[in-house]
Amino acid sequence: MNHSESYRKVGVRLIISMEALKASMFVGVSAFFRILFAQQLSNSFDLKLCLAFCFTALAIYILDRSFDYESNEFVFAILFVLLSFVLFSSFMPFIALFIGFLYSKGVKGFRLKRGYGVKNLVTALTWGVNIAFYSKINTLIIVFFTVKSFIITLLNDFKDTGSNIK
Repeated sequence: MNHSESYRKVGVRLIISMEALKASMFVGVSAFFRILFAQQLSNSFDLKLCLAFCFTALAIYILDRSFDYESNEFVFAILFVLLSFVLFSSFMPFIALFIGFLYSKGVKGFRLKRGYGVKNLVTALTWGVNIAFYSKINTLIIVFFTVKSFIITLLNDFKDTGSNIK
């Protein structure tokens, strides 16, 4: 392999990493504002909780993307989970990351991302339960964010299905 080919491979990996980071940042910011909204419903505000959930969501999304692109970005996922743990002092980020691993990669053929509807339900429940946990409010918020997330993931899958057929 000559130098131009190796530079090209590094360039492609860098572009993939930048695209994954850009998409991940959107998810992280979205997570921050979801917790902020949930906290506002309960007339509370805790910046550490908002940031902890933001980092947990980033970790899960980066983990999923690292398996999709066969890259080693999972190191960043672990870093964000550790940062979330430092902010929140709970094992919830590790549990969420484990669920993310089962969703993305799976264990011995068992993978939560398999099949229409199943992955949407897993994603929706994970968002709903995590938001309720991080915002420290009642179970009504679990139902609200779970249903909202389920509908959004279904709509996104319908968009994806059309492009996958082509």
